[in-house]
Amino acid sequence: MTNSPVLPKAVPGRPVAAPESWTRSVIGYVSLAVILGLGGVFAVIAMLPIAFLLVSIAIPYTVIATVIIVRMRRSARAALAETGDSEVHASFVTFGGRSQRWSLMNGAVLGVLGLVILAETLLEPWLDEELYGGLIFLYGLAAILSALEIAVNAAWIYGRSYVRAEEYALANRTGAWKLILANRILGWVIWFTGSMVAGWLLVVFLIQGAEF
Repeated sequence: MTNSPVLPKAVPGRPVAAPESWTRSVIGYVSLAVILGLGGVFAVIAMLPIAFLLVSIAIPYTVIATVIIVRMRRSARAALAETGDSEVHASFVTFGGRSQRWSLMNGAVLGVLGLVILAETLLEPWLDEELYGGLIFLYGLAAILSALEIAVNAAWIYGRSYVRAEEYALANRTGAWKLILANRILGWVIWFTGSMVAGWLLVVFLIQGAEF
């Protein structure tokens, strides 16, 4: 016998919006990523020194965001202890929020790009020069998607409704709590890995600049 999900009750006077389908979420994210990727990758390559400096913003942003996220999630747990599920959005508990889904998809794409770039770095001595030169587009795409990561994450990690709903789901092991947990873990991995890569790129850029 399985336990049914303990979803929050509907709040009188609050309209309950049905979450959009996964198909629509995927199409929306892919469309945005392609438009930004194709246009932005050329801009990044054309202004590579500026791109390195912009990427370095990831370091202080990650530190500040981490502090804010930890505080908001702690506050959400305290609020839930007082109000229960009276202010919890069921659609966010079931991972129906656009920001949740786009964050997951963008994080997955960044993860794959990161693995490709790592493989390219390790195999650089054996790569054909033309192939290696073409892979610079991956760096540009990674930079653009990293900026997109900040944008799509905004509502998910800073929105009070998102945070409270996810804390409710995790505490009660209900809704899409496993997907929520996976998205959070992926987010931490992407943010901190991105910050370390950004720091490394900045150091390389400064060293090469000093040599010239």
